[in-house]
Amino acid sequence: MARNTHFDIVFIDVVMPGIDGFQTLEEIKKIDLITNVIMVTNQNIEDFTDKAFAHITKPVDLTKLLQLISNAIEKNRR
Repeated sequence: MARNTHFDIVFIDVVMPGIDGFQTLEEIKKIDLITNVIMVTNQNIEDFTDKAFAHITKPVDLTKLLQLISNAIEKNRR
C-alpha cells in the first residue's frame, strides 16, 4: 500500500506475523521518508529507533495518541 499511496501517519505494531514492525518501518522509509510512523508495543521502549516518529505503549492512552497524531500533522505542515 505504501508504494501506491502516501500516508501522513502509519501505526505499526512491533510484533506481527511474518515481517516484524521494525522491518516494516525500514521498508516504509525506503519508499516514503516523510511518512510519520508511530510504533505500537506492549513494552515501554524509549530507545526505539531514530526512524520512527514516536512510539506508544499498549494499552493505548487515547489522550497521548491524539497528541501524537496532532504533533505528526503539525510536523507535516512545516
